[in-house]
Amino acid sequence: MHIIPRLVAYTLVCTLVNYTAQIGQTSAGLIFFWPGNALAAMLAMHWRSRCQHSCKQRLVTFMLLFMSGHYAASLLVQQQMTPLQQFYACLTDTLCIPIYAACTQLVLRQRRYYRAHMRSILLIVPITMTAIIQGIIAGVFLARLIPLGTPGFVAIDWTSEQIFSGLIVSMLLSGILSHKRSLRANPLRMPMFLLIISLACAQVLMLFSDWLSLVTILVLPSLIALIRLGFAWTILITGCFMLLAAASRIHFYLSLYDYRQGNTLFHEIFSNRFDFAMTAILIIVMAEIMSRNRRLMAHIKAKANTDPLTQLCNRRSVLQAISRHTGRQNLGIAILDVDNFKAINDHYGHDVGDRVLTQLSQILRHRVRAQDIPARWGGEEFLVIFPDIAPTSFPDTCQRIIKAIREQPLMENGAPIAFTASLGGVFISKFETGHFEQAIVFADSLLYQAKQTGKDKAIVAMDYLPGHPSATAQKAA
Repeated sequence: MHIIPRLVAYTLVCTLVNYTAQIGQTSAGLIFFWPGNALAAMLAMHWRSRCQHSCKQRLVTFMLLFMSGHYAASLLVQQQMTPLQQFYACLTDTLCIPIYAACTQLVLRQRRYYRAHMRSILLIVPITMTAIIQGIIAGVFLARLIPLGTPGFVAIDWTSEQIFSGLIVSMLLSGILSHKRSLRANPLRMPMFLLIISLACAQVLMLFSDWLSLVTILVLPSLIALIRLGFAWTILITGCFMLLAAASRIHFYLSLYDYRQGNTLFHEIFSNRFDFAMTAILIIVMAEIMSRNRRLMAHIKAKANTDPLTQLCNRRSVLQAISRHTGRQNLGIAILDVDNFKAINDHYGHDVGDRVLTQLSQILRHRVRAQDIPARWGGEEFLVIFPDIAPTSFPDTCQRIIKAIREQPLMENGAPIAFTASLGGVFISKFETGHFEQAIVFADSLLYQAKQTGKDKAIVAMDYLPGHPSATAQKAA
């Protein structure tokens, strides 16, 4: 989306949200959830981040458009405030944009202290700081211009409302904006989707009962997401359920409470807002900790299954992966060995020998398909698994690998160091896990035959039958 359409879309969304909130406030005489300020601040920062130059001008432009749209929406709703008082209220709301931008920049400058918890801090701290600063401004200044209540009441009401609303908006926006990268990489499975739908139905029950625990129902889907899903899905699901919980609580207040009498209701409102806010903060922090632990475990697992020199799969990884190919049709197994590798080490040194192995691993990566499994089998010996390879393609593929190794010498100080490899391969029309060790032994015997008959060649058995090692071998010239 281009700059102008994006800006217009953001402004219209914020105006519509504020207009809806003001209609609800006027009709019910009660504010529990006000997302317009946080939404405007975060969309302004998102629009600003799309281009690094003229970022201040972009922020000021969005502030003016938001202010004008917010004020226009306020005038369209019949309220007990005068137009001037409405202007002061809209101006205080608009201050959320520069305050949030300043708090975000302040937090980013100190990221060296919390780099391990970057996402949680950026979701929680700027919006919380903004709500507190705005609450103080509203209590000290706005309460004197508009008869909203005592300064202390206005400050607490504004702060609790904006922290609760801001956390919901930040979770929803962060989850939605992470869609292309994180959500598509971790799609919801059907059982998880059905479970979340059932929990949503349980959440709806709170519309008809005043004793069901909001936080308990809210935490259930969040805990499931923490266990089974990534960070983006967790905060998006939590944000959606917090929004539903807010709607349930508003319905409860309007339908079952005499909310226009006394201060007891407002004490409960403040309590519920902070209760939801603390729950959201806890879930956000836990989601990042668990996400980091998953990444750490994946990194450790990758390290355990990767050869440190060539960055190919190691023997352990191959043995784990081969079980997934049980019953597969047309599987090829090839073993390669560098010719005269001891002579290379003796003549050029072990460092050059290591670079030869690295060069061969790069050749394998470029010469095999995405579904193939190249691995370092041990020493100067390599193994490649070819799942679902056509019988006519297997010998040609082995031949191309040997030819590529021959034609791509290692460049050392501007001088080429030529090296070759020999290959033994077997083709299995229907593979079972128990065939692997026997096939490896037979492929290794073909590799030995290739070395004994001149090296720099591939010998492939196309009619290999497990249990019948006398299969006919053919040379891939």
